[in-house]
Amino acid sequence: YVSAQNPNRIDKITSAGVITTNWASIPSGLIILDMTFDANGNIFATVINNVTAVYTVCKIMPNGTINSNFATLTGATMSLKIICDDKRGVLYLINQAEKTVSKVSMIDGTLTQQWVSFSGFQTPRSGIIVGDNLFVAISALATNNIYVAKIELPSITFNQTQPTCANSTNGGLRAIPPTTCGAGFQYLWTPGGATTDTISNLAPGTYSVRVVCGTDTLNKSITLMPITVVSAPSASNQSLCSGATVADLVATP
Repeated sequence: YVSAQNPNRIDKITSAGVITTNWASIPSGLIILDMTFDANGNIFATVINNVTAVYTVCKIMPNGTINSNFATLTGATMSLKIICDDKRGVLYLINQAEKTVSKVSMIDGTLTQQWVSFSGFQTPRSGIIVGDNLFVAISALATNNIYVAKIELPSITFNQTQPTCANSTNGGLRAIPPTTCGAGFQYLWTPGGATTDTISNLAPGTYSVRVVCGTDTLNKSITLMPITVVSAPSASNQSLCSGATVADLVATP
């Protein structure tokens, strides 16, 4: 996706080089500063209204429909870099003028301005998400040095019970949101669609949970593996997993 002016628009270019000019028309007076997109094909852009000098976040849906006031910032703002965090359903806005990082919910546009603030001589420039951390490049005007700040992001942990065997359904999982989320969690497990913090009677496999807490949406997956590895019996009366065959045996030197 490419932003252009005269007229204000977003053009779309496919991997085959096919161009759709004016795929999305940007309202007059808005200038795009930076863009990102999520796993669902939504584009999020930081823009400035060059008439009112108001900075906003626009959301452009996959069909080209635009919400030009998805989130509105107040106060000193400049050069808003935008970073998409699909795992948590959050956008991070790096504000050089305010020397802060703000965050916006990708679900409803709820804004937490000045979520992280830096000291007066440290100016955030850009950032990247690696795992459960946001790394922000900072220039220190007093020393002319460049630093990298590490911001730990909220993440789900699990209490788990592994299934006994490959064909067992006695595994279990409990999702534990971070303490910073407060109360009022909403859960959704895949597969199965359970909406509680705990699921049980699980076979080996991969399970995913989405937890909504406050303005954050956290996503995490985990794989359950059978506890028992079927080995060659060391005694004539050794028990194997139910349903195990000779082909399942693993010889132990």
